[in-house]
Amino acid sequence: MDPDPQRRFPQKKKRPKGHASLLHAADVFRIITERVSVNGPTRVSLRGRALSGPDAVKAVCDAVLELGRQGSWIGNNQTRISPTTTLNLASGNICPAGLEHLVNLLLDKRCQLKELNLVDNPKLGVHLRDVQDTPPAHTVTHADDDTVVDGNGCEILARAIRSNSCTLTQLNLGGCGITCKGAGALANALAGFEDGVGDAVGDAGDNDRLNTHRRTTVGSPNLEHLNLRSNDVGYAGVCELATACAKHSVVREVSLGNNAMVTDTARRELHDVLSRNRKRALLTELGAACEESGEKSISLRRRRLSDADAATIAGAIRPGGCADCLVSLDVSENDFTSVGIDTLAHAVRGVTGNMSLASVSVVGNPGAHFDGKKCGSDSQTASDRNASNFKNDSCDTKKSKVNFTTAAQKLLGVVAANFLLHSGTGEALKSIADRGLGCAGAREVAGVVSATTAFARDDRSWAFVVTAIGTQHNEIGYEGCAAIANAFAMLPNLVEWACYANPIGANGASSIARSISAPGAFLKLKSLDIGGSNIGDSGCCAISFAIVGHAALQELHLDHNDIGNTGGSALVRSMERTADSNRGAPTRNAGLRRVWLHGNPRVPDVLIGRVHELANRTATKDDLEAQTRGGTCGGTSGFELQSELESVVTKNSVDAFVYERAERHARFCFDGNKQSRDLHRSVDTSSFFADRVAANAICTYVYRLPDHVETTRGNAVVAAIVAHSTGRGGDCDAPGAGDYLRTIALGVGTKFMPNAVAIAASAGTANRYEHVVHDSHAEVLARRALLRYLNREMRELVLEHTTHVSNSNNQGCPTAAPDLVISSMGKQSETETETFRETQTETFRVLTLAGDGSGFRLKPGTSLHLYVSTAPCGAASATKETFTFAEGAVDLRSNDSSNDTVRNLAPKGVTFGVSSVSRDTAPMRHDGVTHGHKTNTQNRQPRDVSEYDLDDVSYTESFADVDERHERGVYACGGSRNAKAMTKGAMPVQSRETAPAPGCVPLKNLASAFGTPGLTLSCSDKISRWQVLGAQGAALSVLIQNPIAFSSLVVGRKFDGDSLRRGTCCRTAGFPHAVFKLSKPKHLSVLKTNVKVGAIGGDTNDDAASTDSGAGFTMNSNSRPFQKTTTGKNRAGFIADQSRAGAGDSDESLTWCHGETVCTRHDGRTGMSVGGGGPTPVVARAWQFADFQKTLGALRGKREVLDLRVDDKLFSVKNARDAKALAVTYAAGKHAMLKARVPPTSAIVGWRGSS
Repeated sequence: MDPDPQRRFPQKKKRPKGHASLLHAADVFRIITERVSVNGPTRVSLRGRALSGPDAVKAVCDAVLELGRQGSWIGNNQTRISPTTTLNLASGNICPAGLEHLVNLLLDKRCQLKELNLVDNPKLGVHLRDVQDTPPAHTVTHADDDTVVDGNGCEILARAIRSNSCTLTQLNLGGCGITCKGAGALANALAGFEDGVGDAVGDAGDNDRLNTHRRTTVGSPNLEHLNLRSNDVGYAGVCELATACAKHSVVREVSLGNNAMVTDTARRELHDVLSRNRKRALLTELGAACEESGEKSISLRRRRLSDADAATIAGAIRPGGCADCLVSLDVSENDFTSVGIDTLAHAVRGVTGNMSLASVSVVGNPGAHFDGKKCGSDSQTASDRNASNFKNDSCDTKKSKVNFTTAAQKLLGVVAANFLLHSGTGEALKSIADRGLGCAGAREVAGVVSATTAFARDDRSWAFVVTAIGTQHNEIGYEGCAAIANAFAMLPNLVEWACYANPIGANGASSIARSISAPGAFLKLKSLDIGGSNIGDSGCCAISFAIVGHAALQELHLDHNDIGNTGGSALVRSMERTADSNRGAPTRNAGLRRVWLHGNPRVPDVLIGRVHELANRTATKDDLEAQTRGGTCGGTSGFELQSELESVVTKNSVDAFVYERAERHARFCFDGNKQSRDLHRSVDTSSFFADRVAANAICTYVYRLPDHVETTRGNAVVAAIVAHSTGRGGDCDAPGAGDYLRTIALGVGTKFMPNAVAIAASAGTANRYEHVVHDSHAEVLARRALLRYLNREMRELVLEHTTHVSNSNNQGCPTAAPDLVISSMGKQSETETETFRETQTETFRVLTLAGDGSGFRLKPGTSLHLYVSTAPCGAASATKETFTFAEGAVDLRSNDSSNDTVRNLAPKGVTFGVSSVSRDTAPMRHDGVTHGHKTNTQNRQPRDVSEYDLDDVSYTESFADVDERHERGVYACGGSRNAKAMTKGAMPVQSRETAPAPGCVPLKNLASAFGTPGLTLSCSDKISRWQVLGAQGAALSVLIQNPIAFSSLVVGRKFDGDSLRRGTCCRTAGFPHAVFKLSKPKHLSVLKTNVKVGAIGGDTNDDAASTDSGAGFTMNSNSRPFQKTTTGKNRAGFIADQSRAGAGDSDESLTWCHGETVCTRHDGRTGMSVGGGGPTPVVARAWQFADFQKTLGALRGKREVLDLRVDDKLFSVKNARDAKALAVTYAAGKHAMLKARVPPTSAIVGWRGSS
C-alpha cells in the first residue's frame, strides 16, 4: 500500500461543490437570516459551508427553530411551528456530536423538516481520520497503518427515524461512507421492534388496518425516499433494507447507485419490495382522495410514475375500485408512455369504464407528446395568427402549442365525454374547451354522444337536457369536426355550439354544413361559432348555403377565417334569400340577427355593411315584436335581476372573516419576500400596504366567487376596488392597528367586444347598442360594480336621513335608521324590510351627505384603492422605451427665460404654473441619468429611487405629496410614442409597425375615442380619465360633485413602476385645472404586491398560507361561514395549451359589489348574457342608467340632500345622453382634458395626440 496518506485515488466520488471558509457558531444566525431574506424561510441551505464543530451545528438547529416566529401556532400553548421544510448541509463537515443536535432538532415538536441533505459528510460513516478532508475509507487507497474510524452516524440517526414523530420524507446520505453496518442500523430503525407485519401486500380492503398498525409499530411514518448513493453498502445491507422496507411499507425509493458491493440480485429483491410499497401507497392515496369527505381530486404530478403505476391507477378508478368516484386526476410530468396512457383510457372508456372522471392532465409525459403534424388539420395561414390574437385575447407573444399523441387525445376525449354527461344543460364557456382533444379525442366524444342519443328513452336523458356545448381551442381538424358535427346534430335541444379556434379548415366547415342541412338536425341551434378556424371562401360558401331559411339560427361567428369576396357574397345571398322567404310569414322571422365577420380583411367593406344591414333589419323586427308583446328592446327578456343582498349582520361578519385572513396572509407574504436590503428598514412601507390591499381583494375573490376559482382555466385576471378607512381612532402610522380595509367591488374578465361588432350594434337601434357590454376587462367591470354600489349606498343614505328626520319629530322613536337593502330595480321586498328592522350594528359607508344640499361626497378618512392582478392594458404595460424630450421641445421644469414663449400661449390673465425645480435637479431615471441633460447625480436623485421603486416609501409618506414625488422622479414626455392614447384591438395585418403595447392600437388623438362606436379606450387611458374627471362618471357627477379618484394602484404581475406611472396619472400633467376652477388631477401611488392570484387552491391550511410566499393565495374554504363549503382547484394545470395559460381565464366575465350574495355573469365576447339572448346584463349601460333613475327617484323632493326642484330636468331624463348633458362640471373637465390650451411639452399633449 502507498505509505503516503496524502496520496489518494478517488473512485467515482462526486466532487463537493461550493467549498468556503469555516462557518463558526457566532456567524450562523446572521448567514441564515441573510439567505432566508432572499430565498424565504422554507428552504435553508448551507451547502458547501463547512461547520466549525458541534456548536455550529447546534447554532443551525437553533436558527431553524427561531424562524418559527413566521410559522403557524401549535394548539393553544403559544408555540410556533418552524416554516423550514428543507435543510441542506451537504459538505458541512458534520461530525457525530453535531449529528446528535440534528437528531434533537428532528424530534422537536416545532420542527417540520421534510427533507434533510447530508451528502458528503464522511465523518458520519467509515472514514480516514488522519487524512485531509477525512474521505470515506472505501474511496481511497490507504496504508495499513492509517486510522479508519466509524462515526456511527446511522446509529445516531436511527433514534430519530425510529420515532413516530419524525416528519422527514427524504433523507440524503450519499457519500457518507456508510457500510452494511450503517445500512442495518437504518433498517432496524425503520422496522421497529414488531415482527408481526409481513412483507406481503394485501388487498385494498386491508389498507386502513395495515396503515394504522404500521404507524403504531414501526419507525418514521413519513419517510419515503432514502439516498445511499456512493457508499460502501453490500449484499447484506441491501437484504436488511429490503426486509425493513417490507415492514415499513412507506419507503418507496432507495438509491444505491455507485455502491460497488451491491449485486444485481440484491437490487432486484429490493426493487420488488419497493414496487409493492409504491403500489400500496398509491392505492392508499387514491382511496383517501375518494373518501366521503374528500375532494374526489388528486394530484400525482412529478412522482416519476411508470406504466406499471398507470396500471395501478387504472385498476383503482375502474368501477368497484378504491377510486371509482374520482373526479379530477393530475398525472402530468411523469414517465408514462403511450402504453400507460392507453391503459388509463381503457379504464374510463365504455359502459364498463369509469363514469365520474371529468378532468385529467397528462402534460409532460413522454407518451403524451410528439413533434409531428396534427392529423386532419388544414394548413395554417396568416389569418390564423390574427385569429389567435382575438380569440385568445392575449397580451403575450404567441408561443408554441402542445402536440398531443393519439393515445393522449383518446384519454382526454373519453374524460371530456364524462364531463359532458355530467354537465346538465351545459354552458359553452365552461364546457370541454382547452383540453387538447385533437381529432382522436373528438371522435371519442362523438362516439359517446351518439350512443347516448341513440339509447335515450325519455326527457330525463342527458341528450334531451343539454343546450350548450363548447369545443373551442382543442386543435380539432376536419376529421374530428365531421365526427362531432354528426353527433351534435342529433341532440334535440342544442341551442349553442362554440367551435372556434380549431384548424377545421374548409373541409371541416363543409362537414358542419352537411350536418345542418340533414333532415331533423340542429333543429334548435341558435348560435354557431367557428371563428378563427381557417375555413376560407369555400367553407363560408358551404355554411351560407346550408343556413338558408334555418328556422332557429340567429347568431353566426365567421371572424378571422381568411374569407374573401366570394365567401362574403355567398353569405349576403344566403341572408337575402332567407329574408325573402320571411315575407308574409305569420310566424317568427327566420334569419341571422348577429354576424361576426371582422378579421377578414379581404371581404370588401360594402359586403360587410350589407351583412350587418340585413342582420339589423331582422333584429329590429324582433324588437318591435317584443315591444308589441310587452317585452323590451334589444332582443332581450328584460333587465337582469340584481343579486339578493345580505343583511348588515352577515356583511359585517363576512368582512371581519375576510379581513382577518387577509391581514395574516399579507404579513406572511411581506415578511417572506423581504430582501437583504430591506433589513435596515424598521418601519412598514407602502409595499406592506400594497400586500394588504391585494390580500383583501384576493381573499374576497376566493370567498365571493368560489365557482370561478374552481373552474377557471389559466390565470384569472382580477380587479378590485378596496376602501381604506382610517377614521377608527387608531394609529395610522402602523397599518392594521386602527385602519380598516374592505373590498367593495370586484371584476373578473379579459374580453372586449370587437370594433366591427360594436359598430354593427350601433348601426341598429340605440337601445340595442346600450343593452350590450362593450368592454369586459377586469378594471372596467370593477368600476361598473363600484357605480352599482354607490347608487345603492346613496339610496340607503337618503332613506336613513328621511327616517332620522321623521323620528326626530316623533318623541319616543329612535333618531337614526339602520341600513336598508334595496332589491333589484328598486322594489323593496318583505325580506329587505325585515333586514332593515333587524339590523342594529354599524353600517359600513363610503359616502356621506354633503350637508349643504349638494348631494354626496366621499366620507372623511376614506380612500379608494384599485387592485389589478396584472398591469392594465395600454401605456401602463407598454414595452420599454426611453422617454426623452421631443426635438425642439421646451422643458417646463427649468426656470430658463426661454419658457416665456410657453407662458404666452396661455389665455389672457392666466399664468401656467412652472416648477421651481432648477435645471440641475431635472428628473432622473432610476439608473441615475437625467432626461435630456448630463448632470451630477450626487445629492440630486430622488430619495430611495436608486434602491427602491419611486412609490416604495414609508407608510406615512405613501399618500402625502404624491404629485411632488412623481414630478421629481417621473417625466412623461409629449413626444413619446407610448404616451399616446390607445384602443383595445390587434394591429392590422398589413401594418409594419409593432403594437405600442400588447393587445392595443395607437389612436391618432384621444378625442376621437369619445362617442365613436368601435373604439374602446385601453384600461390605462380609462384610469387616467378617472383620475382627472372622477370614477363616478358623468351621470353620478351631478350627485357626487367632487371627483372620486383612486389613491393607489396596486399591481401583481408585469409590474413596471415607471410605465405604470407614465401610463396613468403622470400623463395628465399640464391639465389646466386652475383655469377652469376644477379639482387638480390626483396622482396615485403605484405599488407592487407580492400577493399573487397565480395558482389558487382551496385545500391549503390558511395559517400556513403558502409554502412559497407570494406564489399564490390560498384560503381554507372549510371555515367559510354562511355559505356552502366549496373547494377551489388550480385549473391552470388542466389547460392543454399552456401558452394560453397567461392569457387570462375563459370568455366568462363576472362582477360583484359589496353586500351582494352572489356575483353576476355575462359573456365577455358578445357582451350579452351567457348563452346569448337573455336579459340585459347588470353592467350594461342600459342597466346602469335604470339604476341611476332609481337613485333619482329616491332623491326627488329631498331638497335638504339635493337642492333641486321636483320638476327639474334631471328627474325627467329619458336616457344616459340627456343625463350627461346636465353634468356641467364634468363636461367642463372633459373639455379641458381634450381641447384646452396647455404648454406644448406637457405630458397631456402627448396623451391627446395630434388634432
